[in-house]
Amino acid sequence: MLLVPLIILSVSALSQASKPVVKGKKYQSQPLVKHIYTADPSAHVFNGKIYIYPSHDIEAGVAENDNGDHFAMRDYHILSLDKIGGKVTDHGVALDIKNIPWAGRQLWAPDAAYKNGTYYLYFPVKDKQDIFRIGVATSKSPTGPFKAAATPIKGSLSIDPAVFTNTDGNHTCILVEFGVGNSNVGNLQNTISMV
Repeated sequence: MLLVPLIILSVSALSQASKPVVKGKKYQSQPLVKHIYTADPSAHVFNGKIYIYPSHDIEAGVAENDNGDHFAMRDYHILSLDKIGGKVTDHGVALDIKNIPWAGRQLWAPDAAYKNGTYYLYFPVKDKQDIFRIGVATSKSPTGPFKAAATPIKGSLSIDPAVFTNTDGNHTCILVEFGVGNSNVGNLQNTISMV
């Protein structure tokens, strides 16, 4: 099973599961992109433009199982649009797994943040011991390319990071512990690169 094209863009949700585009198939709304499989997006408005940070799945011929090994996510593409319903631009590969020194496989759902002239991409990926960790990569552009830190965030055994800006301007990251159902909430340091 592949992850699917983004379907709906709204204030609170950006994707809806569906099958890949089939000739003659009708959708409630049109997918944002049809040329790649995407899922689990986060969206942010930076400088008046909407940026979407989804995971990107490819067909790798891996048999489906309960561990999700068939989700072959090797890179992130950043999408943008000027307004809801506007033309979507795929900015290409913003971060590739081969450029994350500690990563093994499976880049899952990312999130992004901005502070002091730097964009931060938070991402879950299995390390070389096949354990999900959260990494952080930085760029001067919301579309990348992003450069990953040499190590994952210390103590992260998580997937699906969520980052938000508090009213005081500081950033908080929520991490869900994979397989145990616990959530960890941590304030990010001034550089917002570590918990």
